[in-house]
Amino acid sequence: MKITVTGSSRVKVPAECAQVAFGVSRRGGDHDTVIAEVSAVAQEVRALLSELTPDDDGDQAHLSGLRTWTDFPHGEEPVHVAQMDGSVMVWELSELGVFLARLGTVDGATVDSVQWKLTRNTRDAVEPEAIQDAFQDARQRARWIASAAGRQGFEVVSVTDGGGEPGYHFKAAYMRDGGAPSLDLDPVDVEISASLTVVFEDGHP
Repeated sequence: MKITVTGSSRVKVPAECAQVAFGVSRRGGDHDTVIAEVSAVAQEVRALLSELTPDDDGDQAHLSGLRTWTDFPHGEEPVHVAQMDGSVMVWELSELGVFLARLGTVDGATVDSVQWKLTRNTRDAVEPEAIQDAFQDARQRARWIASAAGRQGFEVVSVTDGGGEPGYHFKAAYMRDGGAPSLDLDPVDVEISASLTVVFEDGHP
């Protein structure tokens, strides 16, 4: 007799860093003016990023290339749009509020989201715990099933990892309250989950 069960577990760990996604854009009636303005805004943002991550080697802060297009509102003059997207990893959460406040003062820059994360070292330390808990969950389920069937003495035949990256809580930076957007900067726990499908066999024909 074989018993196939899926065990799961979730381990919550306080967030250690935050990834901020933002945009830089300008709109207007003159194509060249819009491009010049968004380039000037991008320079201001780059200066803030340099202050936040002075030793960045390209992995912590990123600002995309310039994209342009033209909107044609019904019955109105064409509107030219220039935009860049960016992201930065903030390792010191105490600096997050100050950075977002300064970014918010740059005309043409907008904060899109904040995603709470863990360092790689913490993930590597916690994932084995989540996997072990998932296996113990599967073993307990198998025992209950075996007991219900009047069998015992089951051994593990195979284990299949559910795979996938740890599950991250995601919280939008902008929360609507009466129509007005506001930043919610309270860190949340990051949830690391694991799922294992385990096959047990009792050795009897």
